[in-house]
Amino acid sequence: MAVCVAAAVVAQLVLAPEPRDVRLPPRPAAAKVPLGPVVAAKPRREPIADGPFYVSTLDAAAQSYGVARYVDGRPSPVGELARVHVDASKRCPGLTSPAVTRGRDGEYLLYVTERVCDAPDRPRLGLWTSRDGRHFRRRATVQASPPMPRAYIVRDGDVFRAWYREDGMIHYAESPDGVRFTVLGGPKVAGATPGYVFKDGRRWYLLSNRTSDGRSDAALFAFDDPRQPRYEDLGAIVSRRSAPKRVVTPARRGARTVELSGTRGIAKGDLLVIRGRLGADAIQVARIRGDKVRLASPLTVRHDPGDGLDLATAGSTLPSYVCRERDGTWAGIFGTADAVPGVLFEPALVYRAKSIRGPWRVDRSATAPILALENRQRRRSTQSPTAVSRGVGVRRCGA
Repeated sequence: MAVCVAAAVVAQLVLAPEPRDVRLPPRPAAAKVPLGPVVAAKPRREPIADGPFYVSTLDAAAQSYGVARYVDGRPSPVGELARVHVDASKRCPGLTSPAVTRGRDGEYLLYVTERVCDAPDRPRLGLWTSRDGRHFRRRATVQASPPMPRAYIVRDGDVFRAWYREDGMIHYAESPDGVRFTVLGGPKVAGATPGYVFKDGRRWYLLSNRTSDGRSDAALFAFDDPRQPRYEDLGAIVSRRSAPKRVVTPARRGARTVELSGTRGIAKGDLLVIRGRLGADAIQVARIRGDKVRLASPLTVRHDPGDGLDLATAGSTLPSYVCRERDGTWAGIFGTADAVPGVLFEPALVYRAKSIRGPWRVDRSATAPILALENRQRRRSTQSPTAVSRGVGVRRCGA
């Protein structure tokens, strides 16, 4: 029961691709479909995701978000590294949308959206610091005009560069100290939210979430100078895959095989999101024989005939990190969301492309989800995974 209640909180609190206020549910029971524990396939190192990665993580008992650190796809250490004080009598959404860079002296600088108990509907951007990347203390509130409630920030030599969304526009700002920012060059992009920014040669690229018709897709923008008035829109970059099916025979909790209404469009390595009356599963496909699918891990809840499912790639995509392989191809970590109606979950998947412009396709040979969940005493989510920025240059995968 504890898992279902906590999972229900996750279903209510998953951040939308379009930025909005985090709203805590009045009661966990209001969620449509609670999620069972999500277990990654056999843990192994993925060159793209050695870490550390920092994520928004949900403390289900307190109904508040904190920030956690992941290495090799697993929490290290377990639990939050930074969190707000929680008052049980108030709504305390907590910390979301982390961005981490390194200071001039090697210090870890964590920028994170804060929604505290005394002002849950007034988000602000806080700066937290750490010497070791594990123990953080709050240092300051970021200052900018227009206000900067959420941002992607990276230190580039003696300048801190920030891209953030406010009033439906992406703005660019600079700061010498990482606290007081000055907006430069006017609005850059309309209707998108910055996810990751890097420089490749003389060209800059901004990966974003852009919403259209209620769905959010990864989009790419390019520019020669961060201060220039407008950025070039290179369009959507992700190849979406969907294969909606239904369960046709009962599948008990703990089973590793499920029979479907068909398997066309499903392949080994795909991550299936399966909705059920008692909960939901997100499990990687290990093998396919006819209409039967062998799963990489056991079902966490019972599934009955008629339960719907689809590929995790069927919904919205949320880019948060990219790197270049030695052969010149690209890899990235993208969050996915809303694959199956009523199941709100954001598994992080590895995507790959021959060109930064795409099309980006999910890497079915990678462990899925790439970042595992902790499901011991408290349900935890893994939203907005971000790597530690080490300058603006494009990263080498695994480096």
